[in-house]
Amino acid sequence: MKKKSFEHPEIGAFYMVPDPQTRKYTIKSEYDIPGHDSSHFFLWPEVVKILGSRFKKANIGMIHDSYTGIPRGRVSVTSDNRVLVLHGDDFPLSEYKSDIMLEYKLHDSDSIGKVSWVVEAHEKMGSSEKKLVEETLGIKFSPIGFTTEKK
Repeated sequence: MKKKSFEHPEIGAFYMVPDPQTRKYTIKSEYDIPGHDSSHFFLWPEVVKILGSRFKKANIGMIHDSYTGIPRGRVSVTSDNRVLVLHGDDFPLSEYKSDIMLEYKLHDSDSIGKVSWVVEAHEKMGSSEKKLVEETLGIKFSPIGFTTEKK
């Protein structure tokens, strides 16, 4: 029987993108590549396109600069090969932890106790950006998910 080799984790930035049809989040990620770190700022235009396709009645141009307006996070590796999943604690982590682990190939690292989930102030949603995104999309964010508002 051939032994499975250790799968090294991906690192990079991610957004938790709300989907009003399923009332769930999907992960939009960008991995770091040598010489280029992923960035929420540069990933945001892709997220805005996804939001525009999901919230067709929204004036999506209103949020083109609001890249801290939805839940987000980052996966990084420390110098001693520990994996940190940084997040703002503004989405239901327990519900999406396995999705993030799958997206970033963290299962092998987790099995040897090398993954830590860390609340990081930098990853928190910006209050004014969050409010603008909520008003534009007609949703309300909370640490337990999001709800769609009746208009």
